[in-house]
Amino acid sequence: MNIAYLIPGVGLTEEEKIRRSHILAKIGGGNPKVDLFEVNEGPTAIETAEDELAAVGPVVKLGKAKQAEFDALIIGCFGDVGINALRQEVAIPVIGPARVTYSIAAAVFPSFSILSLNSSFIEEEWEITQRLGIAAQVKDILAVDLPVNTIIDEPERALKHIMSLVEQSDDLAVVPGCMSMAFLLEEKNISQIGKCRVVNPLRCAIRAAMAVTV
Repeated sequence: MNIAYLIPGVGLTEEEKIRRSHILAKIGGGNPKVDLFEVNEGPTAIETAEDELAAVGPVVKLGKAKQAEFDALIIGCFGDVGINALRQEVAIPVIGPARVTYSIAAAVFPSFSILSLNSSFIEEEWEITQRLGIAAQVKDILAVDLPVNTIIDEPERALKHIMSLVEQSDDLAVVPGCMSMAFLLEEKNISQIGKCRVVNPLRCAIRAAMAVTV
């Protein structure tokens, strides 16, 4: 089984792409094999609604180019950038980390909280959970308000900030609403913060891809 992980931005260094590839390989354990690909045009990172819009075309183009080689595609952005457009263009499963992770968190826990990358995405997070019919289970949405580059380049500072936010929550589970956060928590082997179980979208997306492929 082969899965393509599609990054919708162009700002990652080669070192960072290698780091993320190693983390994906560790989760997949060799079966599935998860390969990382980056678009060759578009925003450097997905930090605004405008970035999301600009990334749709490049993600669809990349997904179409990779579909013949892979059994499933994972959108490498928690905003599930371009997922509806891509699903119309390919014949293989397309996994959106937000949709999958929210659904799993709602299925397993009576309530959960969300770590939004920044305040501007909070409304979008609510809208997604409303469409999924699970908004009533979302206890809180906390804005991390850190740039993606800070999460990547200053991991200890970012981790301290994330943990400080979550430790204030008395909820049972938390969903990191950003794949850079997800990679950081996975690399640090953090599955629980305070009372909160971390429902990591990296693991959820890969497991979902495994469930619908052969």
